[in-house]
Amino acid sequence: MCIRDSGYGVYDNVLSSFEFERMASLAGSTVGRLRRPSDGQAPRRVAFIHCVGSRDPLCGAGHCSSACCMYTAKQVALAKKVDADVEATVFHMDLRAFGKDFEGYLEGVQGLPGVTYRRAMPSALHEQQQTKELRIWYVGEDGRVREEDFDLVVLALGFAPPEGAQALAQAFGVELNEFGFPVSDGYHPMRTGQPGVFVAGAFREPKDIPETVAEAVGAAAEVAGYVGERGAGSGESGIRESG
Repeated sequence: MCIRDSGYGVYDNVLSSFEFERMASLAGSTVGRLRRPSDGQAPRRVAFIHCVGSRDPLCGAGHCSSACCMYTAKQVALAKKVDADVEATVFHMDLRAFGKDFEGYLEGVQGLPGVTYRRAMPSALHEQQQTKELRIWYVGEDGRVREEDFDLVVLALGFAPPEGAQALAQAFGVELNEFGFPVSDGYHPMRTGQPGVFVAGAFREPKDIPETVAEAVGAAAEVAGYVGERGAGSGESGIRESG
């Protein structure tokens, strides 16, 4: 689903994943309570929609954002922790849980009471004027068009290159791929085509926090190796200070 077709910014009860995270947080405006923006009532049925604005070039980005499956699972678990009576339905194309213990965590969330994972992508979403409920149309796995009403819809938004990434890459002579992320070595993912320039985290490609931390450590190791090689070859430390 494209974000322009999701009702975001048009319907009060359609939230981005970031906005829902703030709502469910104890530091948020509702002090950790789930509330519909339209009337302040607690939502009973909440829909989470994967891949909004990603995996479709016509919607903005043709790449998978990698982290959305897991942060949505975390938000579903958080919603159930905040309000055990919430019924959560997750619409998805497929599930990508390839990090350490990710699959086990995802299976645990899928097994929570009142949680349904549905392999189907919504084709349309409209607000019911009187109730402010949101009606979602989708094609089920049996090929039939179905519809369901929800009190709140949460959009799992895809990731784009960080602001300023293109200018930074150009300044360091780093080549970018068709999605705007740096081109790196498949066997040495932190290395770019520019000697001495290494990348990690969301600058390299969309990813979550554990992978970002691991890549940051890897990039630091690459830098240490690069500096060490030049120091050994020149008889110097390999580190020069600029005035």
